Amino acid sequence: MIYPNQFHVELTQQCNLNCLHCFADASVQNMNELSYEEVVEIYKQMKELGIIYANLSGGEPVLNKDFFKIVKYAAEQPFETCLLTNGLLWDDVSIEKLCKLDPNRNLTIQISLDGPFEVMTKERLITKMQYDKIINTIIKLKSYGFSVGCLIVLNLLTAATSLDTIKYAIYELNVDAVQAIPLFPTGRACENRNILQGFWKEWSKFVIDVTNIKKTNAWGDKSQRVNIGFFTLYELTEPLDRAGMHDDIYNVWGLDVSSSEKFHMQTKRHYYCEAGQTELTISSEKRLYPCVASIRTEFGGEYIEGKNIIDVWENDKNLNWFRSVTKKVISQEPCNNCEYKDICGGGCRIAALEFKEDKYAPDPRCPKVQEYFNTNSKFF
Repeated sequence: MIYPNQFHVELTQQCNLNCLHCFADASVQNMNELSYEEVVEIYKQMKELGIIYANLSGGEPVLNKDFFKIVKYAAEQPFETCLLTNGLLWDDVSIEKLCKLDPNRNLTIQISLDGPFEVMTKERLITKMQYDKIINTIIKLKSYGFSVGCLIVLNLLTAATSLDTIKYAIYELNVDAVQAIPLFPTGRACENRNILQGFWKEWSKFVIDVTNIKKTNAWGDKSQRVNIGFFTLYELTEPLDRAGMHDDIYNVWGLDVSSSEKFHMQTKRHYYCEAGQTELTISSEKRLYPCVASIRTEFGGEYIEGKNIIDVWENDKNLNWFRSVTKKVISQEPCNNCEYKDICGGGCRIAALEFKEDKYAPDPRCPKVQEYFNTNSKFF
């Protein structure tokens, strides 16, 4: 049995925004939230699991009625804790309160910044005043000594300005890191698939550009502040392999894909996907999920209220399905002939269900899968 090294806690599903791409389907109307006592109990059980990393998210976590009590407790725990926020509900009073509750600045704060105002008003439906407030929050938190990062979600709306946005955040706002991730097709993103159509070309270019920036130190010592979160292996390997940059998978991104044995030794998990292996998520409804992107999908596990989380982790049928399904997936074409099959595991089960209505199908977003089925007329 593999046990998780990180967990996500959705403090509330309520949010002051209504972003097009929100996989949590958060909004003002969704009032689900965890209490301070429930979060403390979760943290205590996470210690028993040997967790290293904790993520406090929403919705917008600041809207949780016990937010500051939770933050004080989290800052005192032996985890590397990241607080994910949209930055809109902070002012001088709340930032100063946070400083007092976390005097050692143990919390890392990550704020969403997907582009300039012209982009974010389309994607996050915000006003210019709100955009300026986000920028001001980043500046203030940095000035008070917090480690601040930005998160950018790549899609057709944000891709064209993505590198400029990252450079602005690093050079002008002096953030400590920028994490870029691809839009994930769950929650409200399912209703807005148009911002994913034809996205692969933009994504590949972005991966190649960032790889070259990091490889050549094009931005000097700031080059290493930009990172990409790859949900699936092919999001990394396909762009670089097709550009003749295979060695950079390891040399730049540090991932050893030369054999499944070396990969397993390096990552401590069987396949690239962390779901049900090294990651768990607890929703504001107190339900356990195999990963943060699976929240409110049919892949949810048991409700944890009054239960031992370790027991749920070990015995839940949905989690164990995630751990056992991969061999069936990679036995199918074209995965069965892919050099990465024993590492990739056939991509994402959530995406397979969403796009093909078949959770056993090879991930239909993978270029190799698309090319194969375009030729053989089975999926497309």
